[in-house]
Amino acid sequence: MTQKNTSVIKYSLKVWLTAVVVAPLLILLIFFILSYSSIIQYTEAIRSGLYMYLFCVVFELIFSSITWLIFTIVVGLVLSIRSSGIQKTWIIFVTAVLLTVGTCAAMLVPFGFLENSSDLSFAGIITGCNCSCIGLGVWFYKLKLPGPVSYRQKK
Repeated sequence: MTQKNTSVIKYSLKVWLTAVVVAPLLILLIFFILSYSSIIQYTEAIRSGLYMYLFCVVFELIFSSITWLIFTIVVGLVLSIRSSGIQKTWIIFVTAVLLTVGTCAAMLVPFGFLENSSDLSFAGIITGCNCSCIGLGVWFYKLKLPGPVSYRQKK
């Protein structure tokens, strides 16, 4: 495996795993804020929130793994395009967000989560949190590529 391939895999893993870990936190935080009640038992809410978080992380790991593989291939292909680094980052960003929207739709539609307006807001929160984490990960992490190798001998 070349250094370029290793860098692409490390970069895509960082972006993907960040979203897998952070998006469920954002989702649960938003739902906690939306359903806040002063009567709620905080210890019970924290315990059930922890279980829900772990469930969401496992769910995201399983159902977005194919998206990660496609994302890794796309990042590798984008690097072969002759363009500036910022243009490549924008292409990777847009592709990552579109892949995330597609994955969310593929998971939510078959389960009937888009049948009424409350389901649309639920789907919007899930999709928005995942897209935000993926998008921010693309810009936060830097894709480290080896520089050109010079074969000149010192004189």
